[in-house]
Amino acid sequence: MINSLLKFDFSNIRNGIIYKRNYLFKMILSILIFSFFFIFITFLILYLLHVNININGVERNFIDLEYQSFFISFFKFFSFSILILLMLFMTNLFQKKKPYIIIDCDTNLNIIYYIYDFSSKKEIYISDELTLIYDSRFDYLESLKNIDKINEIKEKYIFWHNFNKVKIDKLKINSNKTILKFHNDGLNRFLSIYTKYVFSNFKQSIPTKILEYVFIRSGGSNRMQSISVYYLENINQKIKYSINPRIKNSLSYN
Repeated sequence: MINSLLKFDFSNIRNGIIYKRNYLFKMILSILIFSFFFIFITFLILYLLHVNININGVERNFIDLEYQSFFISFFKFFSFSILILLMLFMTNLFQKKKPYIIIDCDTNLNIIYYIYDFSSKKEIYISDELTLIYDSRFDYLESLKNIDKINEIKEKYIFWHNFNKVKIDKLKINSNKTILKFHNDGLNRFLSIYTKYVFSNFKQSIPTKILEYVFIRSGGSNRMQSISVYYLENINQKIKYSINPRIKNSLSYN
């Protein structure tokens, strides 16, 4: 139902690569850089104007040693902090994107998904009848054939697989982008998870850039949980990707 409202359907993708980046860290760095820079400029103006300041309960002026010592220490600290924050921001900005979801077809032309969960050091193979989860931390391979368990894994990692279960709060479609906002009620009536998607850069009627905002609403307050951006590339084109040897060997026996 929701796919007809969106006017596009991710299930039509037979092949492709989805990259994922964490934008929450980038946003936090941006806020810190702006805040530190604003404070630095404010105190620089005070210093250049020779404004008297109160240090340890005593008013000091420009010619006082304590005045100069305070500003020198202040400028050193904030200059170093801003430099570190800028380096982290630039590293994050130009960091090479890594694949998150591979969409492909098996030998029977059924759609399969291969997930790279770098945060948990897992690689996951998902088909309609089988899921294989390899955890490199423990060198452990888990095999799932229960359909309900497989659907749980799909909904956890493949964001569009739970679209038909959610309660739509907002849907706005224009020529450049589509905005979808919905929520899932949590384990109790006091907690809900709100998610907002912004779909843009359409190719072959499929959005190739997707912004995802996830909020936790509890007790009347909202808390940002994550901001992610997805990039879809090589849509319905032949792709190459690596499969963990343990998963590959297991597939040969299934």
